[in-house]
Amino acid sequence: MTHTRTSHLIVVAIAAVCWFAPRPAVATEPDKKPAPQGPSSPADYRIGSGDKLRIEVYKEQQLSQSVQVRPDGKVTLPLVGDIEATGHTPIELRDAITGALKEYVTNPTVTVIVVETMAATAYIIGEVNHPGAINLQAPVTVIQALAMAGGLKDFANTRNIRILRKRRLGMQLIPFDYKEASQSLGMPVYPSPATPSWCRIDRGAAMTRPLALTLTAALLWGPSAARAQESNFTPVPGTNPQAVPGWTLTPGVAVGTGWDDNVLVRGGNNETPNDVLNTIAPRATVNFTGRRTELAANYDGAFLMYRELDQLDSYDQRASFYAHRMLTKHVAFFVRNTTAFVPTTELAEFVAVPFIRTGSHLEDLHAGMESALTKFTSLSASYNFQLVDFNQEAPGASQLQDGHSHGASVTLRHMLNARLALTGDYQYQHAALRDLQQFDISNSGFGVDYQVDESTHVFASAGISRLGVTLFETRTGPAWRMGLARSLSTASVDVHYSRSFVPSYGFGGTMQNEEATARVRFPLGRRAYASTATSWRRDEPLTLGEIPLRSFWVEGTVGYSATPWVRIEGFYAGTHQVIRRPGGDLDRNRAGIQVVTARPMRIH
Repeated sequence: MTHTRTSHLIVVAIAAVCWFAPRPAVATEPDKKPAPQGPSSPADYRIGSGDKLRIEVYKEQQLSQSVQVRPDGKVTLPLVGDIEATGHTPIELRDAITGALKEYVTNPTVTVIVVETMAATAYIIGEVNHPGAINLQAPVTVIQALAMAGGLKDFANTRNIRILRKRRLGMQLIPFDYKEASQSLGMPVYPSPATPSWCRIDRGAAMTRPLALTLTAALLWGPSAARAQESNFTPVPGTNPQAVPGWTLTPGVAVGTGWDDNVLVRGGNNETPNDVLNTIAPRATVNFTGRRTELAANYDGAFLMYRELDQLDSYDQRASFYAHRMLTKHVAFFVRNTTAFVPTTELAEFVAVPFIRTGSHLEDLHAGMESALTKFTSLSASYNFQLVDFNQEAPGASQLQDGHSHGASVTLRHMLNARLALTGDYQYQHAALRDLQQFDISNSGFGVDYQVDESTHVFASAGISRLGVTLFETRTGPAWRMGLARSLSTASVDVHYSRSFVPSYGFGGTMQNEEATARVRFPLGRRAYASTATSWRRDEPLTLGEIPLRSFWVEGTVGYSATPWVRIEGFYAGTHQVIRRPGGDLDRNRAGIQVVTARPMRIH
């Protein structure tokens, strides 16, 4: 998992971020219109300060001049005087000169020739590996300009890039998303030499990891620090929006100590021994970003060592893999897999499973295709396999059900405008438990996604859940989800609520699941930060003989970045669960301090 880190990158292109290299002379004939061409064609070239021009007036040798565009963007011609040149194409300048000469010359015939263009220089500073001036000798994109500066540093935030382009009436702000541009092979931005641009990436909000709704319905997000304290937030693979082209390896380790007030994870009137827990958590991440391919592999382990109850020492392991490949311009393939081995059921957030200290194993695989059907409509389809396995020999674990499931999901999205989209979702899951019970669960719904502004996004959908189970009649019920996410340059808020039918790998059966999540992260100073996450879940049985559960998780971290690679953090993690049976109430609290270090390295 990742932590909140503030870092920033400011790229200032004094002449232009993306500019044209010197070109051969370009002439425009007054009686011919050039054929339409791409953004880098001479017909679309816009004149800039320092360019050398040849102005030819047919049969008027005294009016024909060789001129250089002044820093103020103007040129001086006989009879015409000063005339604005920067920002215009040669054709536009020709028409302006022709109009000005009509007062003095009958039917003037003017030709504008770009003899030489001024080489563009970009000054790139901030969180790049080689800040300073670069010469743009060819048409380049923003991504290419950053690459010429050695690429982004690993902790630079690239989600809020802004290109500021100078216009006659002021500055034009152009948003630029590094991740989206990378996936589309680098969206070009071609400001002309006449319109200097500044490309700015604001102070980083965070390096966040997407959270998937697996069969465990993982709810919460937290900093990487939490892993060394037995975090119940399972990491999920995904793209790294800060990844630079090529291979990157990020090894790290967290060392911490803390207090656990319920080591045996017991509830009711049972004895709940406490102890000091020491952790050593090695981890490593490997990323690859290519022209059409993205790969990410993550391993996160933790040696859990108790001072007194050393017979409970264990090794917590989590790993993930993600791959995304553009097969064509509009079709992509992806695969995502998550594996977790944890010492308690509480840490993996299994749906409708009581908190017990027993070894738990989770596998979650998704693979599918994404396709842009039209300019405004996209389709995503995937297959998923999930496996849950418990150590049945641990006390109280014999009641738990192992099981697996297969399923598929389809999502259709249609953009009505730049902010509003309609969505349609369908998910099907077939689950089989150890006691031979089988379930068929489907959830379908229609909804809307709305981008309120650049930092705020809301969504909502409603539909139907359907349950088919052996030995019981089919059940249907409402299904819905809604949420809000607001992300600023240094803080964010994310709230989510959902309701649907889900299989239970606890007592066996199927549950009507309701869950709500809230996440907040914010800075406390230049180097200090804080984050908190809470999650509430209610599981009501849909089959006879099952037991309802109420579960609650909360985590918080306060940290200080001593250096770009070393953080000191204090943490708290608490859980509470209520099961409607004698001794069903359970509480567990952990708190402590740890030192986390991780340093990315480029692999050449």
